[in-house]
Amino acid sequence: MTSGYQDQAIGGEGYGPCGAIVLVMGRNWSAAQRAAVREILAQHGGHGGGLNSVAYLFHPVGLLRYPSSARLAERALAAGAESVQVLAHGETEVATDPADWESVREALATSGHLPRSASITWRTAQPVRLEPQAMHRVQALLDALRALEGVEAVYTNAEPAVPAGSPGTAA
Repeated sequence: MTSGYQDQAIGGEGYGPCGAIVLVMGRNWSAAQRAAVREILAQHGGHGGGLNSVAYLFHPVGLLRYPSSARLAERALAAGAESVQVLAHGETEVATDPADWESVREALATSGHLPRSASITWRTAQPVRLEPQAMHRVQALLDALRALEGVEAVYTNAEPAVPAGSPGTAA
């Protein structure tokens, strides 16, 4: 199972509202499609960026999500996972290098852990946590970008703010 992330090309990148950065991916981009990305960014309070203006902040990562269970973290790390995190809603997220994604998934499946979801995606090392109103503005931008013809994926550094004391946050 692969996601085809290596076949995608950057169709646009730039800056959204509230400190969000955006990376738009697809295949066979035309000048008109790139212009449409810049126009949507502007309509939502942002602006397009030049080549690699934000893309360098993203890196590919294999993600596996599991129901939380005993020993999952230990087994995932032993199988080659880069990190394991319990998310606010109780799932466990296992992050891997894309080259190790399949072997980690298989090792965990062998030990009885079947993922709820598994994909290779792009992440930023510099997330920005946004309050609900700001996240709503960014989500409207992301939805508009996803509606463009040829868009296969849209990535951002924007994440919803997590209340202090929730699982997956520092206390």
